[in-house]
Amino acid sequence: ESEKPEIICIPSSALCRRAQPPASSYATLLTVLIVIIKMGVLTEQQIATGDKCMIANEQSLQLSGECYTTRIFCPPLPPTNEEVECLKELRRLIKEDDEIRDSPVEQTDEFLIAFVRGKRCNTQKAFKALQNYVYVRKVRFNKFFKALSPRNFQYMYDREVYERFSGVLKHTDHEGRVVGVMIASKFNPRVQKGEDVLQSTILAGEQLLHYDIGPRNGLVLVVDAAGFGFRHAREVTMSRIYMFLQTFLTAYPVKYKGFHILNNAYLFDTILTVVKQLIPKKLRDRIHLHGSNLASLHEHISPEILPEHFGGHLKGEDAYDLDYEQTVFDNTDYYEKLASKW
Repeated sequence: ESEKPEIICIPSSALCRRAQPPASSYATLLTVLIVIIKMGVLTEQQIATGDKCMIANEQSLQLSGECYTTRIFCPPLPPTNEEVECLKELRRLIKEDDEIRDSPVEQTDEFLIAFVRGKRCNTQKAFKALQNYVYVRKVRFNKFFKALSPRNFQYMYDREVYERFSGVLKHTDHEGRVVGVMIASKFNPRVQKGEDVLQSTILAGEQLLHYDIGPRNGLVLVVDAAGFGFRHAREVTMSRIYMFLQTFLTAYPVKYKGFHILNNAYLFDTILTVVKQLIPKKLRDRIHLHGSNLASLHEHISPEILPEHFGGHLKGEDAYDLDYEQTVFDNTDYYEKLASKW
């Protein structure tokens, strides 16, 4: 008897990745769903209620024998038995910790499961990350987090997509990991503030915690450092570097799987040297310097999912996940209310 095809549900504009990729046609996709239902992987009721994976609008890219389907809604998968036990233990630890228990941090299963999954069901590590999550907001960088609001950087996203400094790609890489990009030349320090860039990056990471894709599969970052000059360097202060690293490396349950840097010149390399001294060796080993060699980048990330700026095949609106960005702004009231409680 043949094995049932594995289905990995990943939320919003990412993918449902199947062991055997279907063709991109709507008819074939329906056929695959019918087969899956008959094999007992999903029931008709589960598809109707969104218990597993609800396809809203199918678009597929055939990449290296895999099927990447965008515009799908996948609510977080229900916890496994092991994760349920880890959640119980995590809640027990939270009850014994006054700082977390009395903080405005979400204590819903949906939020806490991100820490459990991101730390591979290691309850102590999940608890430590949650402690750090509260610490950086309540104590270490309280002034910054009390002012955190999407309104502060809305102006940065009023530009055309190809003129933006940063973004999240619509498609994941071949490992199912989220791909974020930054383009130094699109950041104008005369108009944009380094503080606003930091706020937008942190809230993008915050939004990722509400999806399975970040904690489960991790994140890859692509940076084009071309045009990085002294005005840019002045915005990259040691205090901001420290805040960024302490927030993302100790207080988020997301694994950073790769850093790909293009067009790195002397000034950028100087800052990178400082950063390397502040991060663990395993992360230093995941930094790839490609210079101006796009082919080298494409060995790690397929041009099929990259925007044209990175030698990819997609135009801006097809490459970037604009819905993900909009979700951050749609939740402005939530983030402002949360910030006021810190």
